[in-house]
Amino acid sequence: MWSLRALVLLLGFTSLVACAPRSRTPSGGAGLAHISAAPEFALPDETGKLRALSEFRGHALVLYFYPKDGTPGCTREACAFRDEWQRLSATGALVVGVSLDSVESHAAFKRMHALPFPLLSDAEGRVLAAYGVPKDAKGYASRTTFIIDAQGVIRRIFPEVDPAVHVNQVLETLAELKRLGLHTAPAPATPLPRGAESCQTPTAMTSPATPTFVYFIEPRRPEMVSTPTADEEAMIEKHFQYLKGLTERGVLILAGPSTDPPHTGIVVFRAADRPAAEAILGADPAVQAGVFSARLSAFRVSLSGACK
Repeated sequence: MWSLRALVLLLGFTSLVACAPRSRTPSGGAGLAHISAAPEFALPDETGKLRALSEFRGHALVLYFYPKDGTPGCTREACAFRDEWQRLSATGALVVGVSLDSVESHAAFKRMHALPFPLLSDAEGRVLAAYGVPKDAKGYASRTTFIIDAQGVIRRIFPEVDPAVHVNQVLETLAELKRLGLHTAPAPATPLPRGAESCQTPTAMTSPATPTFVYFIEPRRPEMVSTPTADEEAMIEKHFQYLKGLTERGVLILAGPSTDPPHTGIVVFRAADRPAAEAILGADPAVQAGVFSARLSAFRVSLSGACK
């Protein structure tokens, strides 16, 4: 089953596909996806006040999990959000930090660095588990950020973030949310005339029940990972353009590398049925040219989380 945790782990990469010869923006990444509804929670903030996810509904939310108050990386990340607060606020977004630290620790950390956003204490790790955030060897939360739209839908996941550049990634994503009108809640819809509901036929690609498929790709020539030829470079670029086109059509959900086996790319996408999924796989230019070998997974899941 593809859980939210599986998606977080799948997105823990630095290039769009493992066989790419140069660094790419992750597709958790390339365009916004409807990943899942954000799990509800209620946690105490640095004052002890209970804060629920529903409280932030109606605004885009930057929900970031971090290892520990006062550590160099966590301080840098929090202060980067603070220093860019005016730009963040201009997008209409809210920011919330979460770690396993106590309420008292959060209060001291927020006070020391004059942080303008709440810090929530997930002392028992229940919210970490709900969001699939892994822990490191010391038992701390992995540095992971979720961008949630105004309707409570997770639109992007940033795993293992680099505090030095992460705030810029967040700002770019929030700008995209704003461009698409997903940063604030829309006005209530005008009721349809009686009987008009039957005319509203959702398309297969926008229905949350549309099956989700996975295809795996790997370079036919292992040396391509480190020393691609000019022709392979060109074909890999066409592969990226193809994935971009799938994103624009609302087909691609995410793409990334597998660590086991290594040098294997994973592409998660929507398709009405298996023949349609096979057609999407077969249309990948790099697969057609024989630069990548590919196989379609034997299972499928729906975006509502039900295994098929």
